[in-house]
Amino acid sequence: MLSIGWRDRELRVAMDFGFCSLVSLAVAVLNTHHATAERFKNLYWAVAISFVCSLIYWVWSFAQKEAEHQEFTPQMRHTLLTLAEAVHGTRTAMTEKAGLGVGC
Repeated sequence: MLSIGWRDRELRVAMDFGFCSLVSLAVAVLNTHHATAERFKNLYWAVAISFVCSLIYWVWSFAQKEAEHQEFTPQMRHTLLTLAEAVHGTRTAMTEKAGLGVGC
């Protein structure tokens, strides 16, 4: 249960979607202002280029060999379980204090 997480490839894809979204947002913001829209009317090419760069990055990243999954050390497992118990205890105390009861 502790070792469930995103793999490197999924993180790379998510990061790339974020990059494309930021470029698209920047172009949209620049084009909302009429004064800058005339100067930056060709910025939609930047969105297309960022998407092509993302596709190239995806091909490159999926061609790489994925690192082997490593298990947590016993010390890290103990630390995470202790933290989870503390958070659960705090949540339980807060919900009981509010009179909501515990859902889990």
